Amino acid sequence: MMSWVLPSLILNFRQVKRLISLISLPLILSCGGNSSEKSDSDKILENFSFSVDTILIDPSDKIINLSYGIGNATLGPERQFLYQFDPSKPQINQINLNSFKLENQYPFEEEGPNGIAPLIFGMQFLDNGQLILGGYGAQYGVFTLQGKKVQELNLNPADYKGLEALEITDLGLRFTFSKDGRFGSVLKRIGESNSSELIVFDLETMTGKVFWLPEMEQAFDYSLEFQAGNRIRFVGDGIWLNQIENGVLVGNSTNNKLYQYEFDTDSLKLMEYDFSLVPNQKERPIKKEVNSLEEYLVEEEIALSQIYFGSLIYDDSSNRFFRFGRILEPKKDGEQTRKGDIFLFMFDQNFRLLGEAKMEGIYSIPQSAFFKDGKLWSYVNVDDELGFAIFDFKF
Repeated sequence: MMSWVLPSLILNFRQVKRLISLISLPLILSCGGNSSEKSDSDKILENFSFSVDTILIDPSDKIINLSYGIGNATLGPERQFLYQFDPSKPQINQINLNSFKLENQYPFEEEGPNGIAPLIFGMQFLDNGQLILGGYGAQYGVFTLQGKKVQELNLNPADYKGLEALEITDLGLRFTFSKDGRFGSVLKRIGESNSSELIVFDLETMTGKVFWLPEMEQAFDYSLEFQAGNRIRFVGDGIWLNQIENGVLVGNSTNNKLYQYEFDTDSLKLMEYDFSLVPNQKERPIKKEVNSLEEYLVEEEIALSQIYFGSLIYDDSSNRFFRFGRILEPKKDGEQTRKGDIFLFMFDQNFRLLGEAKMEGIYSIPQSAFFKDGKLWSYVNVDDELGFAIFDFKF
């Protein structure tokens, strides 16, 4: 199969609506739209527009497993390749983003001296080109792309001064390391107390600290589960952890607040925002418990119809951060998917809000998104083939 590119289109909102009614869902992201918001606020991006190209990756005679979407994937240090972890092998697929081809497949071992964790939850490149894989049981290791384990990373709190009160089972799934590998950061596993905490490890001095993140705990108010027989229904907001230069960033999908932790200064800072186009947080509460599926569906609708915030995405070309927000329309009978209003928020390198815009013509937040050469790449599945929608923003 050959790689291909759909021509870029720049359309007004009426044209987009008409085109969407004529094409299938995988091609919705192949068209562009523009947005112009009129407001007295200087934070509204009045001249914002965007176009979208869609490309497919040529797997040659190999298979790219998309059973879990793109799953665990990360850009390499050179930003030419995307590395996707395939847990079914296990192996890492090296995808060339310049030629739109599957370049290589690197196998990894499940057992032995070079064995990886049973379930991989995340991976990250260090500045030296080596790769950290972290997974079940708080197992973290440094590997080469050829599958050799270079180092086992010990994040057992019992071995760190200042973390003796914690157990290794307190470590959650979300983690990140500094680019030199000296510092590790993990979100604490959510326990019965519903407390949000950031655990920071200094692997050089074997010391650590725990930071309470009270403004993240609103996310717990929008988690609800209902079980009927063998089927479990669940709705919930999440807390995320991002690596940034010399630190980490923590946010959630319930409100627009951010925590920034810096390794050098060992300091935690809360950042709050007042958006113009959307609420700053979810406002209607939902019940903590329900007794029937009908009651659950009512509460689920309340949660999903309110604002949802994505994580921040860094563009190294402009030195800016971008964040998406979404408000879903009411669900219609018989429809499996639902449309939503999508919003874009732009920040400078110090996380000051630069502007807001509504993105006309798209109805879902770009998935597994990252920036390359100043353009936003978003994963799309086109008939079980790996594709990307490439957004070109104009301000």
